Amino acid sequence: MFNKYYQDELSYLRELGKEFAAAYPAIAPMLAETGGDPDVERVLEGVAFLTGKLRQKIDDELPEVIHSVAALLFPHYVRQVPATSIVEFTPLPNVVREKVLVARGAETGSVPVENTSCRFRTT
Repeated sequence: MFNKYYQDELSYLRELGKEFAAAYPAIAPMLAETGGDPDVERVLEGVAFLTGKLRQKIDDELPEVIHSVAALLFPHYVRQVPATSIVEFTPLPNVVREKVLVARGAETGSVPVENTSCRFRTT
């Protein structure tokens, strides 16, 4: 897996070196040729190794970094929320003539679906 990062970085550095050498031939003539100078090649390989490792680490840890930043900036978005539901009470016609307060902690059940009924408690 790391080999891909290394090869990508090495290719990028060689291409960038050619562009730089074309723009400034007096400053960096050795960057124009691949394999022209073994010392330049070793430096490019070393930089490609280090930047490849860095890119791999960033890619591997990106979800954790995003979660940490989100927790810092928007803590309410990453906070766990308990399961909730909205219950609608519909009174029978002509039975309830005034408002009824449903007490906190009152339990209610759902209509069974596939023989399974869910229990809910008001908060």
